[in-house]
Amino acid sequence: MALESPGPTQDDYHVRTYEPSDREGYLDLYEAVFGRRRSDYWVHWRYGGPYTDRVRMVVAERDGEVVGAEPFISLPVRAGDAEVLGLQPADVMVHPDHRRNGLMTRMTQFAVEQYADLEGLFFNFPNEVARAVHLRLGWREIGRTATAYRITSPSAFVDELDLPPSTDRVTRVCYDAYDSLVGGATSTLRRSSPEVRRFEEVPASVLETLYDRRRPDLVHVPRTAVFYRWRLANPEWDVTTYVAESEGHPVAALITCTESKDGLTYTKLLDSVPMVDADPFALERLVFTALSEHRSADVIAVAEDTLPRSVRATTGFLRNDGLPLSLVTSSNSVLARPFSLGRGSWSVGERRFEERRNWELSLLDQDTSV
Repeated sequence: MALESPGPTQDDYHVRTYEPSDREGYLDLYEAVFGRRRSDYWVHWRYGGPYTDRVRMVVAERDGEVVGAEPFISLPVRAGDAEVLGLQPADVMVHPDHRRNGLMTRMTQFAVEQYADLEGLFFNFPNEVARAVHLRLGWREIGRTATAYRITSPSAFVDELDLPPSTDRVTRVCYDAYDSLVGGATSTLRRSSPEVRRFEEVPASVLETLYDRRRPDLVHVPRTAVFYRWRLANPEWDVTTYVAESEGHPVAALITCTESKDGLTYTKLLDSVPMVDADPFALERLVFTALSEHRSADVIAVAEDTLPRSVRATTGFLRNDGLPLSLVTSSNSVLARPFSLGRGSWSVGERRFEERRNWELSLLDQDTSV
């Protein structure tokens, strides 16, 4: 049975929890707002998963039609030995015909009241509209998270630039030469270069073992086999895992996903383990291996926390919070608040989660759809 706001308002909007019978209405709304049709499986994968017994979502309806939705991704959040529930608002939307009626605020307020008795926190990476709503309702902006890009097709990445077709060809040739020079130089630094194995199926147990070797003390989403099997099951991702081995034992791993959208090919370096103190040479080998297999990608992206600065520099990535990429893109706001402002804590264990420096965040932790 769905929980509802106390009766209809004067404008006849009802705000309540999502029910399975809302499925078609939600899919129609998503298509109307974002311009693409999602599947039933995608909805249950994204908003269900192993950390909840139901799809977590608040909807707004009017005259039996779903006109607004605020779904949540359920994730555990850990720091040290402490672990709590984390909910990440994602894909918050209101039908264009029903905007400017305060529905986003009403849905968020309903969700806050619904989870106020639980121990845990909200954290998310909102757009400007959702950011303003969440800040009014007790969220704090804890900082920003940058993405580093390697752009092999500048004309595709920045549509408004009138670049000649030769730009992309020149860029790819330059990257190939750069990789050959730098990759060859780094491979001579050590005689015992780690071997890289490629996996089409997610080696979840291997990834969990690498995570367990050096768990972060910072606030993060724990990398268990259960987490990896669920999070990497996006039906629209082509996922590949690269594992570096030394003397037959895994020492580091890199996870990539590729998806085509609007005629472009995007590859994301979703995650790496160990999350802290990984061997930078092993990471370089993993990144260069992944790059060599994704030469046709127009854009390759990685979150700032996933790779050390030295590895990003060596492998040709530029952050979007600095020139030149800051002219055409920007870093993302990171917001958070405890479920209850009155009784809740702003800490997980001994770490204050209102400070960005206390977080480890990869693209796998963010509400990325691509």
